[in-house]
Amino acid sequence: MSVFAPAIRAFTSIESIGPLTSKRVLEYLGGGPTLAGPRVNLDTAMGIPAAYACNRVIAEGVASLPLHTYKRLEPRGRQLAPEHPTFRLLAEEPNPWMSSYKFRETQQGQVGWRGNFFAEIERDFWGRPINLWPLRADCMDRPEVVSAGTLVYPYKLPSGNKVGLPQHLVLHLRGLSSDGLWGYSPITVFRETFGHAMAVREHGARYFGQGAEPGGILQTKARLSDETADRIDKSWTAAHEGLDKRWRIAILEEGVEWKQVGMSNEDSQFIETQSLTILDFCRIFRMQPHKVAEMTHSTFTNVEAQNIEHVTDTLMPWIVNSEQEYHRSLFLPAERRTYYPKHTVTALLRGDMAAQANFFRSGVAGGWFSPDDVREWLELNPIPDGKGDVYFRQLNMVAVGDEDEPAEPETDTTPAPQARGVRKTVERDAQGRITAVLEEPLPWA
Repeated sequence: MSVFAPAIRAFTSIESIGPLTSKRVLEYLGGGPTLAGPRVNLDTAMGIPAAYACNRVIAEGVASLPLHTYKRLEPRGRQLAPEHPTFRLLAEEPNPWMSSYKFRETQQGQVGWRGNFFAEIERDFWGRPINLWPLRADCMDRPEVVSAGTLVYPYKLPSGNKVGLPQHLVLHLRGLSSDGLWGYSPITVFRETFGHAMAVREHGARYFGQGAEPGGILQTKARLSDETADRIDKSWTAAHEGLDKRWRIAILEEGVEWKQVGMSNEDSQFIETQSLTILDFCRIFRMQPHKVAEMTHSTFTNVEAQNIEHVTDTLMPWIVNSEQEYHRSLFLPAERRTYYPKHTVTALLRGDMAAQANFFRSGVAGGWFSPDDVREWLELNPIPDGKGDVYFRQLNMVAVGDEDEPAEPETDTTPAPQARGVRKTVERDAQGRITAVLEEPLPWA
């Protein structure tokens, strides 16, 4: 087992994450304040439903795709490579504690929140990867370039000691970055957006928890004693604060009148504000709104197109990013021209049943699909006895460039048969007119 595997477990105190720098203390206590008021850190940001949903949809989408190691064939083609050690790590079990799905879900979830994901690559004597152990991103510092031109990753162990992990032992997946070494954290870059969303959520909770109407005053022209004012305040709060006491009849005394001085939720367009907040997080994570239950601009006719855009625009950049990082970090230099990892995304790009039927029909008729290829795509068994492993082509098609050179029609040059054993001769006069037809037997007849 890796010596760093215990780092997966949770830390229980701030001392366990290393020296008490001002940045770490601020993050531990709730993050820095925003203009809207709430403090933003990882824990508070995850409490925003729209942000959590965006990151979760991406993480689950990437993790649910099949991921296999392939071997290139010469001169063209590929085949699965279960003999390669990365096949098990990527497709089945990256370490004894986690499945491939859970590892990649954790990977995408961390890089989505923090902009970086780290895993220790445990290697055998020959340098081949045998396990992948996720590391805590909040305990990893920015990598340093050493004299040899490689990177060293400073990592804080649960004991508080700092160790330097060499580059060949670290799988580092980065998000958007300014230098290619360290990814931006959306929580840090968009902390004011997160703070605004948290303030909207807190406003809604307080609105329903403390009363049905926002700020107002009880006023009277008479001068009230402290005891009377305190008694009216307590009786009003006890009678009208909270959802279960909404719309109760108010009984006012001493000439007291109610005057509203704040805006109602309708006046402040609270619902519209919540909807715009959801769209803000969709922009940050490049998420199709209908994937997080924002259906304002979705219809029955455009959801299919939006689902395809979700794959090509939202998931595909993360898929390519992870594939290239796996290829660079997990494969030995001598193997990279022969072996490579690849996700299977074709299942997510399927249209409705009618569109699929036309697609498969065109493939079989065009000769680039066999019936067994289609059945494999649909996860059906092949036709018995290899009868479905046949490729068809249309006979009325010609090669490009041969359109102006039609083939010459074939002619039958076989002489007409004569009567068996008889040879006919014709006699003509001086003018060429036939005068007689003579028949003589052949000698071999």
